[in-house]
Amino acid sequence: MTGMEPSITAIGRDKEFPAYAVLVRTYNSGQTIGDLLESLFCLEQVLSRVIVVDSGSKDDTLEICRSYGCEIYLYEGSAFNYSKSLNQGFFVIDEAYCLVISSDVRVLRRGLFSCMLAALRSASAAVADVNFTAPEFSVQVHDLTDFNGKNEIWNPCALYLTKYVHELKFDERIPASEDQLFALRLFQLGHRTVELRGPWIAYGNPRVSGRKRNNGLVATAYYVHRKDLSLVSIMRVARRALRKFASGELQEFVRDGALASRLVMARYFEPRFASRYFKEESKRFPFLGSRWTRLIFVKQCRLHICSLSALWKTRS
Repeated sequence: MTGMEPSITAIGRDKEFPAYAVLVRTYNSGQTIGDLLESLFCLEQVLSRVIVVDSGSKDDTLEICRSYGCEIYLYEGSAFNYSKSLNQGFFVIDEAYCLVISSDVRVLRRGLFSCMLAALRSASAAVADVNFTAPEFSVQVHDLTDFNGKNEIWNPCALYLTKYVHELKFDERIPASEDQLFALRLFQLGHRTVELRGPWIAYGNPRVSGRKRNNGLVATAYYVHRKDLSLVSIMRVARRALRKFASGELQEFVRDGALASRLVMARYFEPRFASRYFKEESKRFPFLGSRWTRLIFVKQCRLHICSLSALWKTRS
């Protein structure tokens, strides 16, 4: 924990602390869950309880959670789904507020909850979340007018009014970006969200990868922000990949090239992702037949995008 939180006039601190629960999703989180729980129990406002939804951990995650008095629920189902795990957790929560937080997070500011609550109430918002990538502390309110599919709710750390989750629930049809779709549905009903920017938390997910990043972007494009599937948007990604290749950044080239090809496929087929939590592998594109057929299809898409990007570059 750090010392005093920054003084943000736009937030202040809420003096009336309601009861609130914390919801954590875990999977082999033994290396990080202890730091999270230790930081949570150091918050200014004592939390009511910690709900853990575990997706089949094989390490000492559950033992650590039990040592802190957490309520543990085992994920129900053979194929993991982010939305389903959240819905299962919220099902047992009756507190007015719920702080959804990643097992890979460590809280850096003791006044995190009080400031999130004050921002939520001040903006008359349904959700307050933390953008930990911003270097400076600030507050920003979002609604449907500035929605771009990527900037509204981040579930690594988000404070929900529980009643809205009970009413709407997270959509279990989508494999990722459940937070962005939930934000869109809130906006369509006239609600707002508020974003606390700055280093309120530290996020150290060891499983973050280019594939995980692309999964989220493809899911967002298909289910939440269809403008990202436009040819202009895909061309922008393809040109970025080519620039990475020209500058020798091969890893970024492969990542962005894969993203562009997957966006092309998502224009025609619903994306499906294999879960990292369970052994069972779901076929991503069963209509493409064998694994080799799918690989050939992906390579053809990439070549097609590269060709279009080169043509676009010569004309511009």
